[in-house]
Amino acid sequence: MKAWMFGALCALVVAGCSPALQTETTEGSELPHSLLDPYLRIADALANDSLDGVQQAAGELTTESTKLGAPGMRIQTAAAQMTSPGELADARTKFANLSVALDTYMKGFKMTLPDGVRSAYCPMKQKPWIQEGDVIRNPYYGTEMSTCGEFR
Repeated sequence: MKAWMFGALCALVVAGCSPALQTETTEGSELPHSLLDPYLRIADALANDSLDGVQQAAGELTTESTKLGAPGMRIQTAAAQMTSPGELADARTKFANLSVALDTYMKGFKMTLPDGVRSAYCPMKQKPWIQEGDVIRNPYYGTEMSTCGEFR
């Protein structure tokens, strides 16, 4: 093998194995507001039976989740799907995927939530979500069944 080919091959291998740019996510840290804030805006909109701001917040979340590298790929994919929310029912299905991805990421890194933000679970949908406040506001059912769920 010629020297230049060997060098190029090594560069490709190293580039392919290099870790992606990471945010400062460490085990036991608090979920970054750059991820949490747009997520909460989406959850609030759906809890209010609205799609207002969902597309923009999903775009922000997609951008921020790319900084997580491979561990954040599921969040990035789910957030990107939310940038085209469709009808309310479709947006809620996509939000469930986003919530599961974010919940899995948080559990994997043993992350915490800031004061006033809590993790909740909908037993009917069997899906988690994150919200602010002490009163359940179910984004999967909105005003139809706003208090369905429990804090974890």
